[in-house]
Amino acid sequence: MPSLEDVYKKFGFASEAAQLLETELGTILLISGAIEQNLIETQDQDVANTLCPPHRTERKTSRLVEKQRFMTRQCLG
Repeated sequence: MPSLEDVYKKFGFASEAAQLLETELGTILLISGAIEQNLIETQDQDVANTLCPPHRTERKTSRLVEKQRFMTRQCLG
């Protein structure tokens, strides 16, 4: 039977991996949105804030994930 320390260690590894995945996914989705809004070549603070308001980043990332799922389903038919 695993010790409590082993359980905590495995949980730590799993939660770290989940955090890294969430960060990477959020970054990819934000870059995708920035490209879609043409923020790479033209820097517009107002448009950037509508893409990712500083105080609502987590909620906005969730919406970007849902939008990406919808677009993927549309492309795949």
